[in-house]
Amino acid sequence: MLADSADTRSLRFTIPPEAVATYRAWKITADLAYLQAQIDYQGWAYVMRLGEQEGMRRIETLPAPGEAEPRYGSFGGGFHFTFRPARDGDRLTIETPLRSAGGDAPGAPLPPPVAAPLEITAAPMAILAVTLETPANGGVLESCPDDPTLPWHFGLTGPMLARLIAWGWDATVPAAYAYIFRPTNVGCMAGVSDERSGALIDLTEDVCW
Repeated sequence: MLADSADTRSLRFTIPPEAVATYRAWKITADLAYLQAQIDYQGWAYVMRLGEQEGMRRIETLPAPGEAEPRYGSFGGGFHFTFRPARDGDRLTIETPLRSAGGDAPGAPLPPPVAAPLEITAAPMAILAVTLETPANGGVLESCPDDPTLPWHFGLTGPMLARLIAWGWDATVPAAYAYIFRPTNVGCMAGVSDERSGALIDLTEDVCW
């Protein structure tokens, strides 16, 4: 790891294939719990996929495990991946979306999360002295391949990292922060929290999705 924020060009977080497999198994259970909570709360739930059929539809009974993809709001996705650096591997907490799958209008039902967060170990955070290829969103890195043998990557580079450094991020104490990524259908949202002060920066607040 580098010791000077001025020399930092990219941050990269890696989820090994075995940890990705753990997440995928947990997500099947979390999706079912979310759908069941919606059905119990309002009598129905929206899904974006049912079996081999793509497209939003309304269901009133719980599908088989892995058969349906819930509608998690307008942008989809919404699971929060929070990395907390540690010497022996980052602590990664994955939480289910908090918003309703039933609608986006003010006052739409907001049931509490029904699946406990997943706690797994990721690879140690990498602080790099090279700028990685900057995505169109300004520098939030997200790579989540379907191939079960490949790792997943999240990270910050380019303008997004520059904004984080200007905010006061200190490369000498990377473990003082929590790094939060929320992949969606239109891009990956990102933020960083200072675990000491509680201060939070939403790096993608001004991105036009």
